[in-house]
Amino acid sequence: MATDPLVRIPVPSGPAGLDALAGPLRAALEGSGPAITPIPVVSATISDAYVRSLLKATAPGEPLEDDRTAVVLSTSGSTGNPKGVLLSADALVALNPWRDEPSTWVAAIPLTSAGGLNVLTRALAPGSTCVGIDSLGGARPFSPLGFAAAVDSAAANGLPIRTSLVPAQVRRLLGDVPGITALRACTTILVGGAGLDPALREAALAHDITLTSTYGMTETCGGCVYDGIPLDGVTVGIDSASRVTLGGPSIALGYRHQPALTAQHFTDDGFLTSDLGEFVDGTLRIIGRSDDVVTVNGVNVSVTAIEAVLRTHASIKDCAVIATDDPERGSRLIAFVCTDDLDRDSLGDLITEQLGAAARPRAFTTIEHLPTLPGGKTDRQALIALARETH
Repeated sequence: MATDPLVRIPVPSGPAGLDALAGPLRAALEGSGPAITPIPVVSATISDAYVRSLLKATAPGEPLEDDRTAVVLSTSGSTGNPKGVLLSADALVALNPWRDEPSTWVAAIPLTSAGGLNVLTRALAPGSTCVGIDSLGGARPFSPLGFAAAVDSAAANGLPIRTSLVPAQVRRLLGDVPGITALRACTTILVGGAGLDPALREAALAHDITLTSTYGMTETCGGCVYDGIPLDGVTVGIDSASRVTLGGPSIALGYRHQPALTAQHFTDDGFLTSDLGEFVDGTLRIIGRSDDVVTVNGVNVSVTAIEAVLRTHASIKDCAVIATDDPERGSRLIAFVCTDDLDRDSLGDLITEQLGAAARPRAFTTIEHLPTLPGGKTDRQALIALARETH
């Protein structure tokens, strides 16, 4: 058992978060400073309850269970309580395809998320630098003008501009001329935190913008599979239950204060995810999650599959499907859809045709924007609570 305590680093929203975290992160990576856990500061968009959940997961001030730990980062908690993940310095710097290519990174997603921390870690490489957008970490609503201003600032030093975004941000930028112009100025645009819809990729290509889909999680120090292809040194396996296992140098040491959960997910082969996948023409395709399969009238149904079908409908801008308990059917499916033209019968028929009658949601609810966690992932717990209130 290691004895050094974990140090909490408060990370304010906005570009100031870069200044607050860069120094302690560099010291932790170099071994000249203590292990850290970056925690967002309570603000108008970061609730005290959310911060408390991260503190419970990461346990700053308490001794570390592994002295190789450089950073303890919390998972998003999008499908349950957050977990603290033990990340070594070697793992955090292992996967950087641009290590020898000085770049200017535009930080657009929270630095306390795996994707955001990855941006800052890569920006600490020799010759590289980082610019934060004005809405970083929820300082204000994300806007194309704010992103464009950060890209303009990043262009001043003449280095290639790289950024990491979530799909909702890309969708917003593609709907605005300044956003499109800013995206075109970026050499690399990584898109993670959620699956990249083929329609969104095609919409970007129509403007000569190339998006790179990243797959990974906090337990792998962020994205380690790009456009279905593992980065150098990364291994991908699929077990008999179709669950994806990720291996390689970026795998975490385990979970904070959860030895049983660590033993369950961290094996000799790497990290056993909760994602279901398959190989298609040599590339990895995620087809759902083992914990998103629910039973309706005795039939197993994947909510991820339902969402994928809904997104093929021309009227749907975004969507999420959740399941609540139903004493008669096992689960009750409710679809939240962002649309200006809700046609319940058309949507229901589309799902029934492709996935069967059991997959047809019992209710369709329009919503202007899906609720999200600070990292940009859909807040499914909020949708479940909303569904219980309204259905």
